[in-house]
Amino acid sequence: MSLSQNQEQAAMGLENLLMSDQGGDPIKIDVDYSFDNNNFFDSALKKEALEETLHEVASHLGDDLDAIIPTGNNTWNMVFADPSTGNLMTLEDETIPADTLRVYVGGRDLLNIAQGGFGGFNVQGSEEFVNTVSTRGESSSTNDFAPWGGTISFDRDTNWYFGSDISGLGSNQTDFRSVAAHEFFHVLGFTDSNPSFNTLINPDNFTLTGPDVIAEYDHSGSPPLNGSGDLSHWQEGLTDEGQEVAMDPTLTTGTRKMPTDLDFAALDDLGWEVLEPAEVPNQIQSSPPFG
Repeated sequence: MSLSQNQEQAAMGLENLLMSDQGGDPIKIDVDYSFDNNNFFDSALKKEALEETLHEVASHLGDDLDAIIPTGNNTWNMVFADPSTGNLMTLEDETIPADTLRVYVGGRDLLNIAQGGFGGFNVQGSEEFVNTVSTRGESSSTNDFAPWGGTISFDRDTNWYFGSDISGLGSNQTDFRSVAAHEFFHVLGFTDSNPSFNTLINPDNFTLTGPDVIAEYDHSGSPPLNGSGDLSHWQEGLTDEGQEVAMDPTLTTGTRKMPTDLDFAALDDLGWEVLEPAEVPNQIQSSPPFG
């Protein structure tokens, strides 16, 4: 059985992956449950599955992100989709620590198994403060993508498996950790709603043209995206070193697939400082849907 999933953008407004030696310690994830009004994360098991997955992905990213600290005339609003309702939310003058991304999470009834995306913002103040909010101090000249964070919502009626040991994953269950990693990649900018991602897309053949993904791709040329109607995912069934990529649009129940070197290479091309090759665990494989 297969379940499809859409990506939602809340913004208004490797084997041989080249590794950076310029990054710092891995970035931190501030998982925020304050909008989990439907009590999706009602157990330590669920929270552990989410936090372990997000921190595992983040452990490969060593960016030096500036803190967002509003003071005086330097003010900003974060804008994101409420994970429990889908309604647009605005929070004023939140502080985001250095080297940290905040991710709001929750659950609601969805047509798909999950939705995730990076957050938007409104900002006013000094040029330095505007740059901090919009780029977290990363280079705007190289189109580096560095948000304050974003939001992920999970479907309440899906038959989820939250365990870490895949031997317990039933054939009729959807692996929560696979979905959480996939959605977090959307928060990190793997989506055509991200202008930085769009600069890497070849509109003539719908491939991703960054140097790191080309170097990692198992074949000649650029790795393909899923087509003109879906440029937020790799082509259905795309593999890297024989492993199906995490960011294709499908996940089959009873399977686990975590990010591959090709998935991380896309983040490298978006300006993230990938610290080391992704460690991909042993996985159960079968043919796709996910999103």
